[in-house]
Amino acid sequence: ERLRWLPRTLGNRYIYVNVPAFRLQAFDKGQPTLDMKVIVGQDYEDKATPVFSDSMETVVFRPYWDVTPEIAAKEIFPKISANPGYLAANNMELYQQGGATRVRQKPGDKNSLGLVKFLFPNDYNIYLHDTPNHELFNKDVRAFSHGCIRVEKPSDLAQWVLGWDASKVDAAMQGPPDNRSVKMPQKIPVYITYCTA
Repeated sequence: ERLRWLPRTLGNRYIYVNVPAFRLQAFDKGQPTLDMKVIVGQDYEDKATPVFSDSMETVVFRPYWDVTPEIAAKEIFPKISANPGYLAANNMELYQQGGATRVRQKPGDKNSLGLVKFLFPNDYNIYLHDTPNHELFNKDVRAFSHGCIRVEKPSDLAQWVLGWDASKVDAAMQGPPDNRSVKMPQKIPVYITYCTA
């Protein structure tokens, strides 16, 4: 029934994430060319990863993590109130946007998004990204995020979507510059699915 809601053909090149299997596969001409573990959203408190499809357009190397107002209100601001040194300890900063005080984490090895993120604009503000916490990929059940999808092999995925070699991707991940956006040569469909059988 869930497969019935997907398009009849998914395209020549596409990325397929199966949420309950905690896996991402990239396909080229119908053949899987990349396979990796993923970490998905927790199944409670509005953190579950939604099911949808969209087109990946941009790769951002050494990104900022712009904390959403909801996460900032529920998690970050209470920690700042309890511990004035929290921002500095977590490489974060406050900034103004549209008259509101926002929080962001600076680029680098400790950034929650890791060294690269993959954007496919959507109404859910969901994207794929690296993570500094690679030990979580050793767990069988990998539902730890706020909804976004952390990928096990971010360098391999960047090479696949951009057509770059490993040394060029690694150089971009190590920087400078920070927060470098690279438009993909061709948009790639991303299918976030929930297939249990």
